[in-house]
Amino acid sequence: MDSVILWSYFIVILLLNYAAVKANQSERIKLFYSGLILMILAPIMAFITGALLLQLVADIGEGAGYGGFFFGFVTFVNGFVMIAASFFISLKKYFKSNKQKEL
Repeated sequence: MDSVILWSYFIVILLLNYAAVKANQSERIKLFYSGLILMILAPIMAFITGALLLQLVADIGEGAGYGGFFFGFVTFVNGFVMIAASFFISLKKYFKSNKQKEL
């Protein structure tokens, strides 16, 4: 049962990343805001995952808390990576536009 939770978590993260990139490409929402939303959702996902592990897997106890923390931490880092990517993309656009202005 715990592998089902793990795979569903990875699928959700992949879908969120895909949706964030597609929304950024279509200019509906910037990658920065997607990362910020993901960082805000990290504790919620950690609590939900920890609760699911505690309820669904027998005799897990303290491991449910560690599992919830791990999932929340990975979600938080994923949001941070999105924000960093947004920063580097905007820096690249800035330097590219300045280089074209000089020519």
